[in-house]
Amino acid sequence: MDYYYADQDAQSPSDEENARAIAALIEAGFGDCLLLSQDVFLKIMLTRFGGFGYGYILKHFIPRLKRHGVEQPAIDRMLIANPKAVFSRRN
Repeated sequence: MDYYYADQDAQSPSDEENARAIAALIEAGFGDCLLLSQDVFLKIMLTRFGGFGYGYILKHFIPRLKRHGVEQPAIDRMLIANPKAVFSRRN
C-alpha cells in the first residue's frame, strides 16, 4: 500500500460542496474570516503534466463561487484583504 488513510471511507468534499459551504458562510456574515488556498503536491497536478496547476482557484473555483451568488467584493476580501490582514500581523 502506497498510502494509508485512517478512515478509508472518508472522502474530501467536492468543489461544488465547498463552493456552497463558502457561499453559506459569507451569507452568514463570516466573509471577513475566510481565505482561499490550494495545494499542488503531485507532479500530475501541474499544468505541464495535464493538471490544473497553481491557477486553479482563479481560473476554475472563483467562477463556481460566482455561480453560487458570491459577489466580487466578497471574492476580493477572501483573496486580497483577508490574507493581507492575517500576514501583516506582528507577534
